[in-house]
Amino acid sequence: AEYFSGDIYKDKNNVYQFVDGGLYKIQDADPGTFAEVTDNSSAFTFADKDSIYLINNENTIIAVDGVDKTTFRKVTDVPDDAPEQEGLHTYLRDKNYVYYFSLRNEIMVEDMDKAVFDEVLPIRGLDINSVKKIFGTIYEQDGAIYYTTLIDSSPIKLEGVNPQEFHPISKTWNIFFTDGKRIFLYHPKTIRLQEIPGATYDGFKVFMSEKGFYPDPDNTLFFGDQNNVYYISKDYKAKSAEGVDAQSFKIVLANESYTVAKDSRHVYFLQAKSESKIKITEVSDAASFEVIAHYKIFIGKDKKAIYTLSGDTLKPYAKINPKKFKVLHDLNAFLARDDRWIYTSNPKTGRLVVFRGINAKTFSLVAYLGGSGAFPLIKDDKNVWYIDRDKQRFKRLTNADADTFSVFSGNLDFYKDKSHVWHHQYNDQNLLKKIEGANPATFDIEVYL
Repeated sequence: AEYFSGDIYKDKNNVYQFVDGGLYKIQDADPGTFAEVTDNSSAFTFADKDSIYLINNENTIIAVDGVDKTTFRKVTDVPDDAPEQEGLHTYLRDKNYVYYFSLRNEIMVEDMDKAVFDEVLPIRGLDINSVKKIFGTIYEQDGAIYYTTLIDSSPIKLEGVNPQEFHPISKTWNIFFTDGKRIFLYHPKTIRLQEIPGATYDGFKVFMSEKGFYPDPDNTLFFGDQNNVYYISKDYKAKSAEGVDAQSFKIVLANESYTVAKDSRHVYFLQAKSESKIKITEVSDAASFEVIAHYKIFIGKDKKAIYTLSGDTLKPYAKINPKKFKVLHDLNAFLARDDRWIYTSNPKTGRLVVFRGINAKTFSLVAYLGGSGAFPLIKDDKNVWYIDRDKQRFKRLTNADADTFSVFSGNLDFYKDKSHVWHHQYNDQNLLKKIEGANPATFDIEVYL
């Protein structure tokens, strides 16, 4: 057997590819002439006497018929200022046509029944000698801008656009294009170029999140100009955020599930890929509203109240003073305090609950187990608590004397009280395990790796 790159093999009878743990025969491939192409300018990786072969983004080999093998090449006349291609399409050409190579799992189209995947399709009507690739399916030819879709390989002309002025707004946000006045959205899931009604190039920006994830076009991306704010909805179209003050608008928190934003008057909530409009959720003072926790539980506050998130509505806590409230931990379990209570969270309801059984007046943080910052060890005048990693909540350490409990000799994996010594067990739900028979007065660590 002869081996090729891409887990391709051949013997005297067949050509095979090793995919997902299995060896699959490449139908109709001729083992006698099948070979790897070494020409770097070539658009294909393998060829036999009848066909050329490409590797798609699922690492599967596919045959391409009907092209001129001797002139089939990658399109190289790309403008210097074009954004880098991110693998959404590969553009090819031979002496007859320009082609695009569609990739299945990157794309969502409105009419799936008519979409064509994993094929090399000719772009009808483009002059092979004058076409220029700008980005994705967008081309400049003969003083006009065209784009193609997966539904129809015939170019669609973008009317009223000066190609000299048409360009991506930035390489960072290469889904937005402009002709110097208008804004166009080119979403990679739809392969369509759509003008955003009312949006202008003057003052255009993408709103960045103060906390949470980097803005993602696949979730909830907000953008706008000096007068308007827009977001990308579930169907990957630009929607106007009606009534929002663009001058004071900002993203407070964005994650894979929802986005929380605000302007000078309101706080707004939008679920990722939601079909509904952006929802106004009322708070006492939008101007001072901020998110102070969002991992184990969502906590927001303004100068008058503390809020948690219930569905798409912020629920206030009338009895908690926001000036006294402080988040202590928000990773593997939630912990906060004010001047009266210690708080944790109910993971089922997403609500704050008072940490029963702990004295807020004598509460203190002993250490973070292992020094990681992820698992706090806390105590009051009577008890010691640690986080049970399995249940994601605080658990009382049995038989610990809180008054004398402390870190052993500065080593954050060992702890002691007047009677016992404990060792931090990394692989056992972060338990503190008592070392049987160890005397804290004489116990010593000689070597610890």
